[in-house]
Amino acid sequence: MRGFIELGIVLLGSLYFESVVDEEFGGANASLAGRLRYPEIDGAILMEPTNLKLASQHRGTSVWNLLVTGLPGRTFSGETTFNPAKSLAAMLSSLDDFFNAHPRLNQYPWEVDRLQAGPADQPMGTRVPAQAESVFWVETGADDNPDVGEEINAWLSRQFPDVEYKLTAMIPPLLGSGISPDHPLAQDVAHSARDLGVNGDMVTAPFACDGAMFNRFSKTPLVLLGPEGGNAHGADEYVIVDSLMTLTKILMRTACSWCGMAD
Repeated sequence: MRGFIELGIVLLGSLYFESVVDEEFGGANASLAGRLRYPEIDGAILMEPTNLKLASQHRGTSVWNLLVTGLPGRTFSGETTFNPAKSLAAMLSSLDDFFNAHPRLNQYPWEVDRLQAGPADQPMGTRVPAQAESVFWVETGADDNPDVGEEINAWLSRQFPDVEYKLTAMIPPLLGSGISPDHPLAQDVAHSARDLGVNGDMVTAPFACDGAMFNRFSKTPLVLLGPEGGNAHGADEYVIVDSLMTLTKILMRTACSWCGMAD
């Protein structure tokens, strides 16, 4: 906004800026609230870290908790124990086979985000734990249904019929979404990018986000475009400052083209 003011640019249309607090959960609170409050906005650019690649689509995802129950204790007197940590490790390894063989999911990553067994406050384990659990993340395509729990359950129950486990969705599935690369908004952003020497070809962003709140649940079409950087969600996450300047110029050019400028 400061750039428009300093350059004396007056837009014919309205320009909105939004900052939300729940994007990591698919935008079901703040992002959705924005769509309900401003239902007639006719175009949006979401500044996810796309490394200055223009994305007309983004992936979906689902997040799962796999809890395995065992028989805890020690076999000092010949008792029967069942180690859920070993079973959990085997089940996660088996899920590699499931996803690699899946005709739809084998082109997308799945990641184990958390593993836990036994009390975390004890430095030395003294018995077979009662439970072991893992949280894992499954990515899907822009048009896929990310709710793959039934398929995973069917696989695990066949492979591990004697293991007591429970698979639970951590959050509702985050839907992928997109618009056509030929959509007027996509073409406007691409033209602005090319004017600044940035590749204007549209890609699918390789992550899930709150974009579906725009494309699927409102009248507002969405393009994703963000700065260059790396190590997202890591302790050393960073952005390249020069790319922020390039991004700002693309955004300003697009706003001028999309909204129109007063004489």
